Amino acid sequence: MQRFTRIDILCEDEQHESFLRHFIKEAGLLGSHEQVYVEKSPRGDAAAYVRRHYPDRLKSLRWVLKTKTKQCLLVVMTDADVLSVDERRKTLDKECDDIKVPPRVGDEPVAVFIPKRAVETWLTYLGGQEVNEAATYPDLDEPGSCGPQVKALWQMCSRNQLRQPSPPSLETACAEYKRVRQLFK
Repeated sequence: MQRFTRIDILCEDEQHESFLRHFIKEAGLLGSHEQVYVEKSPRGDAAAYVRRHYPDRLKSLRWVLKTKTKQCLLVVMTDADVLSVDERRKTLDKECDDIKVPPRVGDEPVAVFIPKRAVETWLTYLGGQEVNEAATYPDLDEPGSCGPQVKALWQMCSRNQLRQPSPPSLETACAEYKRVRQLFK
């Protein structure tokens, strides 16, 4: 698989950033000259922060791709919270529509990961427990300690087989990863 020379991450918090960095590493998405740029919510409504900045990140990615200076990927993570994954995705698209930025199209190198209820749901599942996406699960003591769980996810996604029963939002995330991987074979 072709590797990226630049990956931009837009996420809610340190746990999201750590999860995505581990996943990018496990998936081997970066080339030898690693460039990862992270933008995360400094405080307040983190989901709103991601929504507000998403259109600008899309515009920036499109500009870089147009200049053909780098092989770029935009990775976005925002929790669905009480919304469905589809409803949260629509909030991102609406933000684009509101400022007249075309939403993501199928062949763009943009991966959007939306854990339902929160990323802690995925981490609990990946730690071996059954989960309910309506429940709230505890934070990890250290956000950076999610490496083993992310490695388990990458292995399951690579085999196209999540342990059952799996959270539907995580199945969607694996499909999102496969979509991006297909763009750069």
